[in-house]
Amino acid sequence: MLFTLCVLLGKTPRELGELRRRDPLNYEFLEAALRERLKRMTGW
Repeated sequence: MLFTLCVLLGKTPRELGELRRRDPLNYEFLEAALRERLKRMTGW
């Protein structure tokens, strides 16, 4: 999940960690949106 977020957002893991620390609600939204997209694509 972290790797996919890094690729899609063009950020490093350190930058994502900073985003999570600064704005946890926005980070949770990004994770949830990515999880839903992956579910739709894979049919889980």
